[in-house]
Amino acid sequence: MFGQRNLVITFLLLVVISSLAGCKRDSNEPQDSTRTPNPVEQVTEVPPTQPNDSPDLPVASPQPVVTVSVHTATPSSDSSNPISLDRVDPELLRISRCVAAGVSGGRGTAPAPTPTPGPGIQTGTSEADFARLLDYVPRAVEVGAQLLRWNSEFERRLELSGEIESEAGAIEELALRISLLCDFVAELDPPAQIRSLHDQLVDAILIRHAWISLAIENIKCCGTVKTDFFKEGMIDTATYAEQVVGQFDDQTSRTKDMVTVAIELLGAKTNSEPNWLASSNSSSYFLAGPSSIQASGIQGLGPKQWSRGTGILVRKFHVGRNLSLEQAKEMFSTLPDSRGEVLTSDAGVLGGNRVHRWELITIDDWNSKLFLFPLEADVVIIETGCPTGISDACSDLDSVISSIEFSVS
Repeated sequence: MFGQRNLVITFLLLVVISSLAGCKRDSNEPQDSTRTPNPVEQVTEVPPTQPNDSPDLPVASPQPVVTVSVHTATPSSDSSNPISLDRVDPELLRISRCVAAGVSGGRGTAPAPTPTPGPGIQTGTSEADFARLLDYVPRAVEVGAQLLRWNSEFERRLELSGEIESEAGAIEELALRISLLCDFVAELDPPAQIRSLHDQLVDAILIRHAWISLAIENIKCCGTVKTDFFKEGMIDTATYAEQVVGQFDDQTSRTKDMVTVAIELLGAKTNSEPNWLASSNSSSYFLAGPSSIQASGIQGLGPKQWSRGTGILVRKFHVGRNLSLEQAKEMFSTLPDSRGEVLTSDAGVLGGNRVHRWELITIDDWNSKLFLFPLEADVVIIETGCPTGISDACSDLDSVISSIEFSVS
């Protein structure tokens, strides 16, 4: 499976290299390999290929599905759901590199690349493996559901856009959404018997990411992505995603109401529904709510300095000495005002720790909360972000925050 996928990607890279024609843009900017909380980074720009260079898209063959019932509530993206058009300067468009399950994307493939699907879920699942499936499948299904939702909403926005700035706005949101999905899918831990299907899910995200990278290049140099070539690539990459996601069983009944989520960064744990998604690095941890509490559009991602959608961000800053709560608050005294208008500011308790908390309004229809406290020689800042227009969004985050417990064994 891996050899076949690498062969396909290598072939597509050769297609791009051999067809450097049409719109072209000079760029000597190197890629920055440093990951930052901001999901927008510069990527190496690759000129788009010509329509005749696009390979045919293999059709995903039906695969066995794992019979695990999960809860997924994805808002409808049909024509009855109004879509807003955001305006963005196309010269500001960027997309982060996609590193999903150890595979680095963003390398500039043709707009309709896809590997041939391999065998799906294998039989002979042990009791221990089935327990892993119960943890993996709801999250994988949620990744797939969000991929389909953001693809669908992007296509509607692109169709309605009548100028370059609104096209760029549609691409901007999709780029941010797909960058988040890259991080989320990289955190999933599939059992061996479902690995090949997981690889197809990763591929579906990678090829959409590749299409966006070329779309960004094309709109900067040529003023639009509304061409037959890019439309074909858009449809083909979305179709492949639908075929892959369709292989997961997404029944709406729940297997578990809540699951325990380990926040290893803090040595803590909390509770959430099984389809919440996580990403992490050495100094931060992000827990994202499911599609049902994610708002549409760039504004649904929150303020520019947030750009993560509905979720909880945990960060730990090493200060090298034990601080009191007041000392920690003084050290980060400018943080609340940098986030928005402070509505409330008071002391409280979180997981047995004394904390200071702020509630803020950052942009229209967006709520944020900050929790700050010292933890040994570190200072911990927990930040939440949610759209006020979705009734359960902020309350669901509050429930997860209030469930945090420390001293995970």
